[in-house]
Amino acid sequence: MNRLRTLLLGSLLTATIAAASFAQAPVDSTATPVVPDSALVPVPVPVPVPVIVPPVPPVAAPIVPTSSSVEPTRPRLVTPRAEATVRSELATASQLLSGAANEVLEARRRGVQAKATVEIKKKEIDALNARIKAAKQAKNDAEKSSLEADRKRFETQKGFFERAQDAEEGNAEALEANRLMLDATVRADNAELQLIARQNGEDGAAMRAEMQYLEAQKTLNDAKEKAANKAQTFADRRLKVYRAWTAYLGGK
Repeated sequence: MNRLRTLLLGSLLTATIAAASFAQAPVDSTATPVVPDSALVPVPVPVPVPVIVPPVPPVAAPIVPTSSSVEPTRPRLVTPRAEATVRSELATASQLLSGAANEVLEARRRGVQAKATVEIKKKEIDALNARIKAAKQAKNDAEKSSLEADRKRFETQKGFFERAQDAEEGNAEALEANRLMLDATVRADNAELQLIARQNGEDGAAMRAEMQYLEAQKTLNDAKEKAANKAQTFADRRLKVYRAWTAYLGGK
């Protein structure tokens, strides 16, 4: 709009100057006729259309590792005990282990004897059953009643001997589990002493010692769990022996 106004003003000024000059100058019949101002039509000037450029999305910068990046380090998850403590435990376990095998054998021998006693009592009951059958056939009610009382007493005795046999066998199993636990203790203590000796040495050797110690500890923990279970079973079987004895006294 301002540009159009400027063009119009310029045309008007030009026309004014031309008119003044025309009034002073002689008329030339051959001159080009002057176009009146009213005939002048302003030529519209095209307005430039702005070009809209779409924004370019930002490009993420690549992640470049720096010297401060976090990296894994060698695990150090084992702290050995004092060497004196380990050696003391090792000496005790080794001493107990030396006699553990004989204890297991002795317990198994007593279990065999208890089983033989049960078999003897079973044969005595079988003999009583034969005598009861004979008295019944002979219609000897008095002898039959006496023999049945003996059989009842023998049955309670057999129950006691069976519980005693179970206890002896449970004792042998518990002692064997304890022997294995002592053996695992000795191995774990030796592995711990190796760890103590190498923990300040070459890194690879120290790491191998830690892994061997952890493996030994795993074996020891399994042996302890089994020994505890066998000890629990042995305690339960011994309790049943006392109950069987109470039943025997009550049937006398």
